[in-house]
Amino acid sequence: MARTPAGFAEIIGVAIEQAKKGIFVSMPGKVEKYDAAAQTVDVQPQFLRAVPQDDPDEPFVYEKLPIVPSVPLGWPSALGGTLSITMPMAKGDPVTLIFCDFDPGQFIEKNEPSTPGDLRSHGLANAWAYPGGIRPNAGKVPAGAVDTTHSVLGGKVKLGAASAAQALLEGTLYRTDEDTMLSGLSTAFGTLITASTGPLAPLAAGFTAAKAAVDVFITAAGVAGGYLSTKHFLDS
Repeated sequence: MARTPAGFAEIIGVAIEQAKKGIFVSMPGKVEKYDAAAQTVDVQPQFLRAVPQDDPDEPFVYEKLPIVPSVPLGWPSALGGTLSITMPMAKGDPVTLIFCDFDPGQFIEKNEPSTPGDLRSHGLANAWAYPGGIRPNAGKVPAGAVDTTHSVLGGKVKLGAASAAQALLEGTLYRTDEDTMLSGLSTAFGTLITASTGPLAPLAAGFTAAKAAVDVFITAAGVAGGYLSTKHFLDS
């Protein structure tokens, strides 16, 4: 069996190593531009590429990878896309680049098993981006900004601590019952005011003041009074 010349084997090894350098799997990136309508980002990869050169003292030089344009964002979603977590993206935001086996463009367009138009495997153009990812030490989320007090457990939202046990009132249901009670009180005080004649006349002023206080609260507790928020809502 003929032996492969050592030089030829070295050439093959170098060729394989060079080919591997064009295969990308995952790496951190930073957003250069965000297209909210298309839900894509232009991303600057954060790893440098080693380029060989004929210099025994410095066999490689390192250069930036090109900005990858129009990278689709992968938002967390469920329930057929009816439930999603999205957020605005800004220049400099970290993302994790994932490089698909093949070009995902046809799948993105058709949402079904598709023949890739570009058969190159794990190329830069095959990327999609996941918001967030590993962060450099200088860019760690401040400890005070990490939420350790709120959680979702078994379909229940816990605010303040995982052991939270005090129930929140459902605003509309509570206000309906409260309105009924307050309207009844206002009507009752009105009846008492009318009945406060003769020996009961001295009580009229007190009933009048009580009715006025109830009526003020009825107005204040509504949306106009600010008790019911027009911006923050809870779904039962």
